[in-house]
Amino acid sequence: MLNETQIDELIAHGIDYRGGVDRFGGNSAMFEKFIFRYLDDEHYSLLVAAVEAGDAEEGFRVAHTLKGVVGNLSFSSYFAVLDPVTESLRSGDLESARRLMPNVEKAHIETIAILEQLS
Repeated sequence: MLNETQIDELIAHGIDYRGGVDRFGGNSAMFEKFIFRYLDDEHYSLLVAAVEAGDAEEGFRVAHTLKGVVGNLSFSSYFAVLDPVTESLRSGDLESARRLMPNVEKAHIETIAILEQLS
């Protein structure tokens, strides 16, 4: 279980710890288990590959799935920057998605970094 200092670190890095625990029915141990599983999630890499390949349809599918994952895990900052990319890909606007991807990359890197630091 994470201590209060660690929880504060998550919150400072855009992870809504208390909202996430609520989403998991008040079970903080289960929430923590799932947030650390994100370290093995491959959806971000798949999104990057799809955008680089110019595949808006696959990019949307992966972005939408990733948005669901980060949303369910209460990665609020990550979700906020991923949503516009998802919507750009939904409409087939690869150029817009490409312009927005650096924000997603930054959020992904920051999320991974704090999770690795605390794991």
